[in-house]
Amino acid sequence: MAMQPKLWALNGLATELGVANATIAKALRDVKPDGTIDLRGQRFPAWRLSTARRALDARAEANRRRLTGGGTAPDREALAMAGEIETRLADVEAFLEELEAEPDVVKRRELVKSEGGCIGALDRALAKSIESDGDMAPVFEPMRERVLGELVGQLLKATSWELKAA
Repeated sequence: MAMQPKLWALNGLATELGVANATIAKALRDVKPDGTIDLRGQRFPAWRLSTARRALDARAEANRRRLTGGGTAPDREALAMAGEIETRLADVEAFLEELEAEPDVVKRRELVKSEGGCIGALDRALAKSIESDGDMAPVFEPMRERVLGELVGQLLKATSWELKAA
């Protein structure tokens, strides 16, 4: 049986993401639902957690642009990098939720092989951000390494894989 991400109605998404119902409703207003779910005998539009996170990130980015009047070129670049990191982080969070929800270790391993690239995408976004501000590299590089080490540890634990010495 193929693994399927869970679909959520607006209220469930608001609860899971810790945002107001109105906030998630506005963010998803123009986003096509990923499917529908039955609740109390009625069908409701539903979205995957990753879809909702991307919509919230896009809404936050639009709000930032509106509030800064577009900002200067360096501001826009920094905001774009921050938006990219937030999007990649949301993808990783959704992936980890999916991984944690899967009880079968073989299916978890398949999920890591098919969807685990989101961790590499987060790493690349973080590295690009650190490289853009060389003065802050000594501060942020150890944090990046720690975050990625924690993520790899979670993957190893979830899949019951072990690292072997080279």
